[in-house]
Amino acid sequence: MFLNSIDDLYIVQELDSRYYGFLNLTDPKNNGIKDLIQQSITILQDEVASSHSINMSKQRDLQHANVKCDVAVKYEEHIKENSGIESHACDSKLALPSDFKPKGNIGVGEVDIETYCKLGHLHLLLTEYYEALSAYQKYMRLCPKYWNNHSFLYGLGIVYFEFRCFKWSIKLFQELLYLNPYFVCANEIHLRLGLMLKVNGDFRSALKHFQLALADSSPSTFSDLQVKFQIAHLYEVQNKHKAAKESYEFILNDKNISLDLKADIYRQLGAAATLPT
Repeated sequence: MFLNSIDDLYIVQELDSRYYGFLNLTDPKNNGIKDLIQQSITILQDEVASSHSINMSKQRDLQHANVKCDVAVKYEEHIKENSGIESHACDSKLALPSDFKPKGNIGVGEVDIETYCKLGHLHLLLTEYYEALSAYQKYMRLCPKYWNNHSFLYGLGIVYFEFRCFKWSIKLFQELLYLNPYFVCANEIHLRLGLMLKVNGDFRSALKHFQLALADSSPSTFSDLQVKFQIAHLYEVQNKHKAAKESYEFILNDKNISLDLKADIYRQLGAAATLPT
């Protein structure tokens, strides 16, 4: 990878899925980082394409050599059958070069497996979810111990969450929390698990994860009031209207409430008021 400076290289090396939601690339002040990410993606994709071209060339050479050897073997068999003279043509002249590998065992060339994981992270930060999914899946196929890469598990879990593939997202997030309960973005995981489990109707587990997200003081992409709103809505979908109303009103009394959240609460309270008592 070739970038403009050592600082640029350091920035790109540091970026991974843990910055998702924290690094706002739609903000004009982050245009420099956005350009750097896009440039890095182009460089990495060129490396992958070059490696693929080399491997295709090796496969063609191998096939050509195999054809030559097959012809020589058949000719040798013909000579044996018709003259009784042994020939070592294939052994001496057409033996495969030592650096050739059998077809199907050719690796990824000069590209490090981690390249695919990095591409997944960078695409994720640009919210290019299809590209991120493709890169992450290639990394998973090539890396036999992918579960040791916690930022990979988190990134792929985020992609599945954005695609509403909740079954796979829940599985990855739960696996990650089992492997590393103190993962730096554990609060982000708990919030998303709460949201998905709420949709799935597992209200008890959803409440547990919302409360864990609320108890975590680590930096997050959501406010405490937003988590409390989700808890209030959880009560509402369970038809616990009194508890939901009390929770909504408690949030409204907080002086730090945003206008958007206030509007959401008034909309929920208005909907609740139309329900039969």
